[in-house]
Amino acid sequence: MLAYKGEAKVAIEIQWSPQTNEESLYRQERYRQSGVRCLWLFRRSGFPVSKDFPAACISGDLATGFKAHLGRQEMPMDEFFDAVFAKRFQYGVSLGAKAHVRIQSGVLPCWKCGVFTRIVTFIEIFVDPYRFLLAVADLTDFPDLLASCKERIPKAANIGVIKPRYSASQKRSYMSNGCYECDALIGKYFEHPAWRDEEATLAEFQITITKDWLRAIESKPYYFADYSWRVVGLDDSNRGD
Repeated sequence: MLAYKGEAKVAIEIQWSPQTNEESLYRQERYRQSGVRCLWLFRRSGFPVSKDFPAACISGDLATGFKAHLGRQEMPMDEFFDAVFAKRFQYGVSLGAKAHVRIQSGVLPCWKCGVFTRIVTFIEIFVDPYRFLLAVADLTDFPDLLASCKERIPKAANIGVIKPRYSASQKRSYMSNGCYECDALIGKYFEHPAWRDEEATLAEFQITITKDWLRAIESKPYYFADYSWRVVGLDDSNRGD
C-alpha cells in the first residue's frame, strides 16, 4: 500500500508469508532509493531490527481484529497507525523523552591510604523500556551533565571529590572518583569491588533527554543492541505487560 502526504511517499508492506531477512532488507533499500519510506508489518517475529527498518509484528484476524506487537507493547492496529502518522513511532531514545536517574554508590579501600571510601559507581538512567549505566569516567566529555548529578548528592554521603585526575597507566586525565581521605585517584578499572559492597542510592531525580544526554548514552555502542521501535506516549494500560 502506498500513501502520499504532501511530497512524502510512505509505503506499508504487509508480509504475511515467510521471507528471508536478506530479501526484506534488499526491498527496503529499493524503497529508500526510490524516495519511499516503508513500514513493515510481519506475521512472525525474527525480522531485522534497526533504525533504517521500521517494523512491527501483527496478530489477529478479520473476526477478532488485528493488533500490533512491539516488544512489551501491544495495541489495536488503528491506534498503532495513529501513532505512526503522528510521529510517535520511534526508534531508540528520542530527544525530549522523560527519564528517571539514580546515582548509585559503593565502598572500597583506597589503594594508597587504605581508608574505606564511598564512590559513585553508576549513574543509572531509565527511559522506558531502556536502562542505561554510565560510570563517572563516561561523563568526562559532558561536564555539565556530571555537575547536574553532583549537585544532587548530599554532602553527608562523604563521597570523595569527583574531578579530572591524571592516570599514569592511561597517560591522560579523565573524570574520576577519588579517595575521601587522601584524594588519590580511584581508577575506573579498579572500581569493581565497590559494585557489591555497601551499595546505596545517593539520589534520584527526573530529567528530560537532551542532546548531551543522548550523546552520552550513545557513546556506549553496546547499548544500541537493545534499541527497538516502540510507540511513545502510550497509555500504560495498553502496554501488554
